[in-house]
Amino acid sequence: MVPGSRWNTTVGSRDQQFWSEHAAFMDGLFDRGSIELAGPFSDGSGALVIVRSDSADDVRAEFATDPWSVHDVLPVHDVSEWTIFLDGRRNPPA
Repeated sequence: MVPGSRWNTTVGSRDQQFWSEHAAFMDGLFDRGSIELAGPFSDGSGALVIVRSDSADDVRAEFATDPWSVHDVLPVHDVSEWTIFLDGRRNPPA
């Protein structure tokens, strides 16, 4: 996700237009088990969302309904399929 034409560079994520609607959208995906990890980049250049899905097309279609995509605040820029070989969350260090 990358800043769109309505992204306000003078405020943080939670002060952007349509924050409440976007947060409700993301919470719904999280509650359904679709989102694995999500959050903004520390430099403000966008956000990364790791989604559990059957296809990249399904992710694009789902996020097209995100209020931040609809209103060009922080729309999806790219969707890439990813194969995980190592997952430290499953085997924490001793």
